[in-house]
Amino acid sequence: MLDYRGLEALYTVILLNSFEAAAQKLHLSQSAISQRIKNLENQYGHSLLSRSNPYKPTKLGSTLLQHFRQIHLLETSLNYQLEKSKEKPTYTIALSRDCMETWFLDFLHAHDITNALLLDIITVDQEKTIEYVKRGMAAACISTSNKKSHGTKSIFLGEMEYLLVATPKYLQKHFLSDDPKSFFENAVALKFDQEDHLMNDYLKKYFPKQTNNIELNYHYLPSVAGFKKFTLKSRCYALLPKIDMMDEWKKKSLVEIFPGKRWKIPLYLHYWDNYKNPFKEIHDLLLAFTKKRLF
Repeated sequence: MLDYRGLEALYTVILLNSFEAAAQKLHLSQSAISQRIKNLENQYGHSLLSRSNPYKPTKLGSTLLQHFRQIHLLETSLNYQLEKSKEKPTYTIALSRDCMETWFLDFLHAHDITNALLLDIITVDQEKTIEYVKRGMAAACISTSNKKSHGTKSIFLGEMEYLLVATPKYLQKHFLSDDPKSFFENAVALKFDQEDHLMNDYLKKYFPKQTNNIELNYHYLPSVAGFKKFTLKSRCYALLPKIDMMDEWKKKSLVEIFPGKRWKIPLYLHYWDNYKNPFKEIHDLLLAFTKKRLF
């Protein structure tokens, strides 16, 4: 029989990336948390937790956590049906900061889903969000991949379109010839952080020859709102979501550097396929919202 107290301890440690925080959340001592995980590992004869930073489940740990998450959702659904639960369920969703700040917050403003639940948003690179669902750390995620994992479903939400833009002032200063290579050698691009590969992917698709043997110049700015502000100050060029710069684009305060060369990213909602999923209504609302907002 599964040791659900041990699984709960394992799940909480990985979720919060802290034994101390997990102990506080479960109203236990840190030693009790460690002992529960140790007992679980002894039961299976394998390590379930990689003591890295951040903490990660092992392959067996991931399998057990997927089961634990499914059981948790089923219990939440049952409590709703029996109307015995006074505790609000927690809806954990993993998505990129681009998604969160350009349209997901608007979705939350349009639909007050927090009356019936607690919200836990995890922001991570959109190529990595699906791992949180696979590992049982989130009820849903928004990912660029349409590949489903066992026990989950995926729905196509739409596409986010990115434009390579700068101010006319910046282009006048740095686009001194018709040769894109000259521009890329001298101008400065913008990246979110060291893990941001969007610009690299864009350039590999449209300008592989012009950028292959040159070292590009980058500013690093981990702020979605700051991306647009920094670009508008004529300090760089950047790939910006079209949805976030419609006014600036129409007013031509930001212009496309290479018209027509746009980057489209498909977005998929992945979620656990449980009977009577208590979050189905949220997913229906999300799908209807993105059909109107995404391109």
